[in-house]
Amino acid sequence: MARTARNFWVLVVIIVFCALPVCVWELIQRHTENHIIAWFVAGIFVLLAVPISIGEVALHLTYYNRPKVQKYVVRIIWMVPIYAIDSWLALRFPSAAIYIDTARECYEAYVIYNFYFFLQASLGEERDINERLSTRPPVPHLWPFNWCLKPWRMDGQLLSWCKHGVLSYTVIKLLLTITSLLLQWADKYHEGDLSPTHGYLWIAIINNNSQLWAMYCLVLFYKVNATELAPIRPVAKLLCVKSVVFFSFWQSIAIAILVKIDAIEADPTWKVYTVERVATGLQEFLICIEMFFAALAHLYAFSHREYKVHGEVNQRWTEMVSHMFDVADVKENVFDHVGVVATSMNQGVQAAAKGVVGGVVGVAGGVAGGVTKVAKAVVRPFGTSPNGSSGGGSGVSPKDGKLPSSSNYTPLSPHELPDDSNTEINNDSKEEVDDVSPVSDHNHHIQMEERSPTSDIAPLLQSKHHE
Repeated sequence: MARTARNFWVLVVIIVFCALPVCVWELIQRHTENHIIAWFVAGIFVLLAVPISIGEVALHLTYYNRPKVQKYVVRIIWMVPIYAIDSWLALRFPSAAIYIDTARECYEAYVIYNFYFFLQASLGEERDINERLSTRPPVPHLWPFNWCLKPWRMDGQLLSWCKHGVLSYTVIKLLLTITSLLLQWADKYHEGDLSPTHGYLWIAIINNNSQLWAMYCLVLFYKVNATELAPIRPVAKLLCVKSVVFFSFWQSIAIAILVKIDAIEADPTWKVYTVERVATGLQEFLICIEMFFAALAHLYAFSHREYKVHGEVNQRWTEMVSHMFDVADVKENVFDHVGVVATSMNQGVQAAAKGVVGGVVGVAGGVAGGVTKVAKAVVRPFGTSPNGSSGGGSGVSPKDGKLPSSSNYTPLSPHELPDDSNTEINNDSKEEVDDVSPVSDHNHHIQMEERSPTSDIAPLLQSKHHE
């Protein structure tokens, strides 16, 4: 029965491809508007692609012998109908294209998520994979990440990083889609416009970087487990997923660049589209055509024949369909990823806070040490004689830095005055000075050192001479 249906569909495809150029030529001769011709051609390719994928899904459910693995395969195959129908609707209703394309944008991340977990489910339980990998040496990163990343440990770190790398794209893509809608409502998005003042350029950059990292994690996971994955032909499957996701994204960027350099210009005959809408419509039109070839590629890469060896399953279709659309695993894995990211961010913030506090304490300690040294340097002369020795234990203690007490202070004798004073003090002036308290004598001594010896001591000698 399946073979008969496949042969019939091949015949239909051949007939349509022969009749399509004739129909298009007839529409052109009738002066049909270009956008109507685009709707017609894109619709034909959608009608050819969708039955192929739905038929393959039905065959997988017929031979649903490995539900833990095949549910991911079926979700990937659904990409063609969702992409094709979504793109045709966006082409037909250009004013609502950004809202219609939301489903396609979200499913794109969902496909990458399912492909990673399809590979992991094909290898067995996560615990068993980690035990097997733990006996191997670390695998170096691929270029150019080998310049900046050390090899991940094989004791579970590699599997964890690959999984969360893919999950990060799933979460970021969803957030970017919501952001695009908000910017569109605020008239700040401008799809296809590469101006830095609009949101499209920045969202495209973030999406591309996140997408590249997710695909790199997929490729690295395959590289580490290439031998074990060989029976399921992972290269063909990876190329199917990678080509659709990456090609559609870079195709939109290329069209936006053509608009930017005026390679796509407005036509006076256009009644529905502007230049920006033409760029978006061209992307939708090409995706509709490309999904037909993607459906054919899925027939080979994700064939049901790999699971046909055990025969048909004795299970109701409602149960299998329910299992196929059950997204409890997605919810669990996404929540786990968000928890891991939150924990990592919390640890990073705590480490940064500790570093800041340590730096502040270090700076404060250095400042305090500097202030202490300056204070000692300023206070030390109070208790140090001019010849550098401390008199009678006075002065600043080199250990505790305290000022000397008045009981231990010894006044300077006349012969200890500076040599350049060129003056002499008689015995009467010495006695008068001796009557001064130690603290006053100390302050007087400081003032004498600060002023000129000749101007301060000479008047004192003259007054004593007259007496």
